[in-house]
Amino acid sequence: PKIRVDKLPAELVLKAGEEWVIGSSSKQKDYQKKYSGRYIPTVYDKLIDDCRDGVRILFDDGLLSAEAISRDGDVYKIKVITGGTLKSNKGINLPDCVVSAPAFTEKDKKDLLFGLGTEIDYIALSFVQRAEDISQVKHLLHKYKKNIPIIAKIEKPQAVDNILSI
Repeated sequence: PKIRVDKLPAELVLKAGEEWVIGSSSKQKDYQKKYSGRYIPTVYDKLIDDCRDGVRILFDDGLLSAEAISRDGDVYKIKVITGGTLKSNKGINLPDCVVSAPAFTEKDKKDLLFGLGTEIDYIALSFVQRAEDISQVKHLLHKYKKNIPIIAKIEKPQAVDNILSI
């Protein structure tokens, strides 16, 4: 799953030292007055639940960075560490957090079922954090009596911590 900045009416210029908030696009109107012009909307509704004080938040493949300061209801206050221009649909990464979004999504399942019909050679699963992420794919392969190697893409520190079980 890719956590992204939602569509923005205009690019956001984040400057080092500034405080912003990040939250679900669906909550932006609720915080319009309080954080006018300093709201970063995300398409990922669970970001606020997955985040915690003091963790890094990376934007646009790490070109911009911030530190989570504190939760304020349905948004997280952040302090910009490395500023820059933030555009719509750019990626958001929480490298210090276990993200609750599944590594193997419903879309991935549909894509894999399509791939199984075309005699694929390998399966690569992104953002693996734990052995259970791979188990879901193995279960599906077993169900369809397929023996295809799985490549676990190790992209988060949690995956390194769990590398032996993965």
